[in-house]
Amino acid sequence: MYSKKRSFSNLAENDIILTAYSPLAKGKVSDDETLTKIAERYGKTPTQVALRWLLQQEQVAAIPKASSSEHLQANLEVFDFELTGEEMTKIFDLQGGLLTKLQRALGL
Repeated sequence: MYSKKRSFSNLAENDIILTAYSPLAKGKVSDDETLTKIAERYGKTPTQVALRWLLQQEQVAAIPKASSSEHLQANLEVFDFELTGEEMTKIFDLQGGLLTKLQRALGL
């Protein structure tokens, strides 16, 4: 288990589910170098890695938009792999510290 996960403990303690309504940054995750490298290891897309990262969080739900049947199918193909703790942490640290931004938004 990766250490950053402990920061979501307040969500579980307070029975709160964080919902990611636009979890793919309007397609911008496809351009991220870290997500691309991780995706290559699994034969997946950066978008699938981002969704998998969200799904591996406790108390987090993702609602990705799918503009085509191909995108919908790709969104569903995230259950046949699991990210390592190191990969989870690398993704947490993207964009200047996603965890820090999330904590601020939640008032933690």
